[in-house]
Amino acid sequence: MRARTAFVLIVACASGWASLAIASGSADAESDAPLLYDGDLLSTCDARGLGPQRFAFRCGLASGESQRWGTLRTTALRAEYGLLDNLSAGLSASFHSESREGSGGLLTKQGPGDTRLFLRWSHPSRWALPVTLGLRPALRIPTGYDRDAEGLAPFTTRTVDVELLGLATLETEKLDVFLNPGISLPGEDRATELLAGLGLRVHGGLPLGLALGGEYFTRYNLPERGYRHEAFASLGASLPLGLQAEVGLRKQLIDEEQTRPEIALRFGSGLWRRDPRLPDRRAEAAHSIVLAPVTALGEDPRGLAAAAGRELQAVLQRQPGVEIRADADPEAPRLSLAIAELREGTERGLSVPKLLASPQATCEVHAWLRLADARGNVIYKERPLRVKVKRGMGMLLAPNEGDEDTWVPAGEVRERLRRDAARELAREAGRLALAWLDEQAGR
Repeated sequence: MRARTAFVLIVACASGWASLAIASGSADAESDAPLLYDGDLLSTCDARGLGPQRFAFRCGLASGESQRWGTLRTTALRAEYGLLDNLSAGLSASFHSESREGSGGLLTKQGPGDTRLFLRWSHPSRWALPVTLGLRPALRIPTGYDRDAEGLAPFTTRTVDVELLGLATLETEKLDVFLNPGISLPGEDRATELLAGLGLRVHGGLPLGLALGGEYFTRYNLPERGYRHEAFASLGASLPLGLQAEVGLRKQLIDEEQTRPEIALRFGSGLWRRDPRLPDRRAEAAHSIVLAPVTALGEDPRGLAAAAGRELQAVLQRQPGVEIRADADPEAPRLSLAIAELREGTERGLSVPKLLASPQATCEVHAWLRLADARGNVIYKERPLRVKVKRGMGMLLAPNEGDEDTWVPAGEVRERLRRDAARELAREAGRLALAWLDEQAGR
């Protein structure tokens, strides 16, 4: 019921934005240089990251015609690499070829387009919903062919442009929903744009393991109060060796001129996060585990063990393919976490003698993680864990020597630090436990 409610809210938000755009009746604000379509559908992006040390690439061909620019063909490349569990970095580049009939005959031009560098940060939500949130900052660098020709499109904006997209992904058994609000901040005197996109990806219920995708994306030009809308639909299939192929159709909507739909063909890995040919791992658990209550080896007046236990259970429940069994299950391995020590203190942050001091409150937790058999007699894996979190306590200008050492963190600062430490400890324990379970299963 909650997943259905979240889906309705996402669709309602996107529909409201679209209704506002159509009601305005303003002409679209046409950009001089070709847009960079380097999202996971076309412009919309998935909030879920690749994972550490994973690589995804994509190459694509697109061809479209318009009264303004004639025939424009684009070859696009995108590569992305997972740096951390929740952070990846990538770049996209393009090459354009344009031709049109002019007063003096056929006009042609070809050359590279601009390059975009981007980061993708993701974070699973704390709600009881399969929702992932994230951010995607991007930097467009003017590497395109900048020689102008009358009647032909420039291949570069000639400015460094910044774009920031908010990411929200709702994942259900057969359908993924992407919602992307954002803003585009171009350089020099070009207009700022508000962005909004709604994307859908259907994974199940189709023959031959096909996947359907579709998106609606709109850009609002703030100074001119004009909208530009685009719709995209695609059909994809999985190939051997973890590769995928996809064919799509893009159409610009509510435009002053008539434009033909643009055909796009894409090939690569990581076009979508889930392979539609594979069964949903959530439906059939790959791992079963008994989660023992988190304990403290000494006194625990701050309730850190209980907080870490709740966080660890939430981390494991969000992982596809993991089933937490009852404590009496004689078959499932037993995961236990014991907190050995809690250290709370302060340390000097950024400090310039006689000019600036910015002390930080710290919370450091030492613990032991153990994976054993159901009775706890045979220890499969055991490892010490250590996490440390910090929070600033403010800034002091022109301090006397040693002033920063006298600052005492407020009680609410210490409480937030303990919650942060419990959360980080659970994430590290969950990551390590999953690696152990995969190793036990012979993966």
